[in-house]
Order: sequence, then structure tokens, then C-alpha cells
Amino acid sequence: PKIVIDLCAAPGGWTQVASRAMSRESQVVVAVDILPIRPISPNVISLIGDITTEKCKSSIRAEMQGAAADVVLCDGAPNVGASYDRDAYQQNEIALHALKCATEHLKRDG
Repeated sequence: PKIVIDLCAAPGGWTQVASRAMSRESQVVVAVDILPIRPISPNVISLIGDITTEKCKSSIRAEMQGAAADVVLCDGAPNVGASYDRDAYQQNEIALHALKCATEHLKRDG
């Protein structure tokens, strides 16, 4: 793949895997999370933001510059608390926003 978007990427394990799987410098991983991600490699662009917000979505759009991603990853999960209902709702929100991101940025047959 040439472009991978890794949503909810911190601490960066899947970002590392994606980065290592790419053979050329012209290939890029866009890693997004509400927490900072330590530098991984020159082909990783790290964005700090909440994927459920328009500000973060705009940052992803700006970074993509109209290009389409080959892969969109998301292994995000909310911080779990005392309320199963609230946790389940937040998990579904993350999944829905990840799906919307993939729908917008994933290339055909990606």
C-alpha cells in the first residue's frame, strides 16, 4: 500500500507494523489519536485529534490532499468505566466515525 490511515493509533503498534510493511519512502502512514504518538519513522505523519470531531476530520482531509488511502485501520476503544451502556455507546460512536472516515478516504477496492 502507498497510503495507510491508522485511526485511534496510540500508542502506535499498528502504525509501526504498517510503516514497516511499506517499502518506499514515498509511502505514508497517517496516524491519528487524541494522545500524542512518539515518532516512529519518517514516513509516519502523526495527527493529534478526536476522530469524532470535525476539526480532526478536516486535519485528515488536509493531510490527504485529495489522495485516497489503500488501507484504513482502527482498533480504537473508549476508556471503560462503571457504565456498560455508556461504554458500549462510545465504542459504537468510534466504530461509526471510523467507518465514515473509511467511506470518505478509502480508494475503490481498498
